[in-house]
Amino acid sequence: MLYFESNRQAAEYNLALEEALFESRQGQDIFLLWRDEPSAILGKFQNAFREINAVTARRMGVPVVRRESGGGCVYHDLGNINYCLMVEGDRAPGYDPFLEIAVRALRRLGIPAQRRGVCEIVAEGKKISGNAQRRSRGRTLHHGTLLFDADLDALRRLTSCPDDAVTSKGVFSQPSEVANMRRYFPGSAEDFLSAFREMVLPRGEALTLTREEAARAESLQSEKYSRWEWNFGRSPGFCRCRGDLRYRANRGVIEEFFWRGTRVSAFEGARLEISEVESLCASEFSSQAERDLVFQSIF
Repeated sequence: MLYFESNRQAAEYNLALEEALFESRQGQDIFLLWRDEPSAILGKFQNAFREINAVTARRMGVPVVRRESGGGCVYHDLGNINYCLMVEGDRAPGYDPFLEIAVRALRRLGIPAQRRGVCEIVAEGKKISGNAQRRSRGRTLHHGTLLFDADLDALRRLTSCPDDAVTSKGVFSQPSEVANMRRYFPGSAEDFLSAFREMVLPRGEALTLTREEAARAESLQSEKYSRWEWNFGRSPGFCRCRGDLRYRANRGVIEEFFWRGTRVSAFEGARLEISEVESLCASEFSSQAERDLVFQSIF
């Protein structure tokens, strides 16, 4: 099995790198590790406007990035380690063999890890790892988070988007009580990453990116994972009814918009992008108090 540790800490790049390697390394098994600056990561089939508090994310300077695998929303920062295993699919059906690898490694590091449900790892009943998969051309990509010393308050603020006003299809995240593993392991996040790697793959061969793979990762970062069209625009259609506001949107674009029973056509066709919505509120409503109320109701 080949091993690669990314030295970049942008979620947009590391998800692009993961995809580039999954495409190019047919017939080769790969173990990939990386850490990201703070970022909110959506599952492929999720509604960004239901799962993420977009205003909080913008205020915190945290990017929202959609991944290619399914499952729920997760939070990345430098206190979280991301791992990925890419293998030929017929050799590793389902989640069981991958989670067994991770659980065994964590236990050898002194962490009382156990499987829970289909795709979670817990310690003393609290979630320490969420996992998801993608399958393509006879191969499986399995990746997961490892909460070592993550900012759990930031995680809660970013993912505490009120959803009672939203009617939507798509995959909904399942809230769980989470915990960090630092109390079980004496050392830094870097130490933990290195130790986890040694437990999983003590004698792996280092992978060297080809020029083509490096270029493909850069292209995917800029043309896909950094773009609103992928991260927000891939959200399924939904309706939001909150107070005096009612609107319907599809793929992140408002199709119908009513405020206090009156249709406001200026919003129709607009993207649910914060700066665009702010501009529309400023042009359509004379009162600052009303502008603020409409804006808060939209997101």
